[in-house]
Amino acid sequence: MSIAQNFPEIRPSLNLDFANTKKLDSRITFSRPTVGTYYDGQTVAKAEENLFLRSQEFDNASWNKIRLTVTTNNTTAPDGTNTAEETIQASGQTLNGVVFQTTTGVIGQTYSASAFAKANTKNYAFVFIQDGATLRGANFDLTSGTVGTIESGVTASIVSEVDGWYRCIVTRTISTSTVLSSGVYHRDTDNSTTVVDSGGIYLWGAQLEQRDTVTAYTPTTTQPITNYIPTLLSAPANTARFDHNPVTGESLGLLVEEQRTNLLLRSEEFENASWLKFASTVVPNSIVAPDGTLTADKVVATATSASYHGLQSNVGITVSSGTSYTWSVYAKAGEYNWIGVIAYTGLQSFFSWVNLSDGTLGTSAIGNSVSISPVGNDWYKISLTRTTVDTTTYFICYASNAEGTAGAGPTYTGDGYSGIYIWGAQLEAGAFPTSYIKTEASQVTRSADSASMTGANFSEWYRQDEGTLYAEAITNSTGVPSFFSVSDGTSANRLQLRKNSTQGNVSMVRENATQVSITAGSWTTSLQKASVSYKVNDVALSSGGSAVATDTSVILPIVNQAEIGYGYGSVHANGHIKKIAYYPARLTNTQLQALTS
Repeated sequence: MSIAQNFPEIRPSLNLDFANTKKLDSRITFSRPTVGTYYDGQTVAKAEENLFLRSQEFDNASWNKIRLTVTTNNTTAPDGTNTAEETIQASGQTLNGVVFQTTTGVIGQTYSASAFAKANTKNYAFVFIQDGATLRGANFDLTSGTVGTIESGVTASIVSEVDGWYRCIVTRTISTSTVLSSGVYHRDTDNSTTVVDSGGIYLWGAQLEQRDTVTAYTPTTTQPITNYIPTLLSAPANTARFDHNPVTGESLGLLVEEQRTNLLLRSEEFENASWLKFASTVVPNSIVAPDGTLTADKVVATATSASYHGLQSNVGITVSSGTSYTWSVYAKAGEYNWIGVIAYTGLQSFFSWVNLSDGTLGTSAIGNSVSISPVGNDWYKISLTRTTVDTTTYFICYASNAEGTAGAGPTYTGDGYSGIYIWGAQLEAGAFPTSYIKTEASQVTRSADSASMTGANFSEWYRQDEGTLYAEAITNSTGVPSFFSVSDGTSANRLQLRKNSTQGNVSMVRENATQVSITAGSWTTSLQKASVSYKVNDVALSSGGSAVATDTSVILPIVNQAEIGYGYGSVHANGHIKKIAYYPARLTNTQLQALTS
């Protein structure tokens, strides 16, 4: 007889399919007094964008050139490559030379245009955005690094880069035409429209974005780029989280976590004095972060020879010696591909290196437990767990152009431009990471998730004399998490379906006396199914399709409520409850095995 033929014919009196319904049954009482983060599987945010083609190739036919010529790849760009180009005013002209592209815009939308520029024989640039016949822009002094005359309806800013380079930025809303042009003019002086010689400036890295704030430069070749990132959302207090895999969109079910505290301050503000910088600078709010906001920072290695280019929390954090803690950070490759995350404890630094180009673990110190989870658009959540040997620790991470060792980073000299992107640092007491908790000036605690059914909401589907509990769940917990339990509201009387080490487990207690504690099958951190049937002197458990484990000397507890994702005397699931069900009968052993296969 096949497994399918052994499925129970009796219908469950309780069937909570969280992964598919993505909602709570009205009989469930849920609480979590604080906000909590999760993915809803559908919300995305626009991340990197560059509507220009050939953004570094002004000699290419994609760029219109009037009254100027371009000398290709003739000087060092901000990123250290020989890709910057010289634009030269054509001789015999009285009007300024210009290089620009034309694309289709959206009336009523705001656009930001930017280009890296450096003085040559001319000292001024004029960056503009034009819709139809309406051309507006701003003048930039490339010797003093200041913004000159700004035309009506335009906002402008200038950012100093390396070796005399400046990023010149203008923003305006188009209102008259969908024909959108943007580019750069030479200018001899602030706001001049005529020329007196044939000199020019250096240009590199042009970018056009449909938004009101410029983001980190994204190079293009033959196609424009618009990237999107799955958005990490915040569920309000006392609102259940139906979480999803951010990359595949798979519905994971109800997220249930224990209480945790982020011990770090300014978890998204690495430019803040709460973070020490070693041979590095921080460009704040450089690109779009995993939560869809422009809050991710760039860690840039300075032009200093050092083996440590990065950050450290400014204040030592008090911890308990001999206890597991988890350090986490979201990271994305920039010009550099490597990040070193360090567990600092007992005056020792235990490095783990991650290659951000593909999310693989490199060298890692013995004793470090590392998880790397992709969260979309080439971002990774990197978590390192280690047992402390002191009462003080720090959060440390480094940007690198190469892999380091288990005890140090590689020695190299940065260029003042290249680096990696980071966001959302977290340090929490626990042997595994939990969902992100944002902090500002103080530590923040996320409360535990609680989901229960009591009174008539419980008794209408539960039988005291016999029945079967079933659960599908994913857990990160290293303890003994409970997925589906019934109790009298205390640990004195309870029946719990849970995980014990690497196996499925059932625990039954009657008036503080243990009646059942048996294990079966295997249970890792991936999705698993388990089911337990009970009757007086007749309890059976199957996990992952295993042969059942039984106990034939059992007195049943008297219970009056159910708990989902936690249980008295056990820890929270710290993971996802995809489905739970209750059958008002003691199913057969073969039926249990069929259910959990």
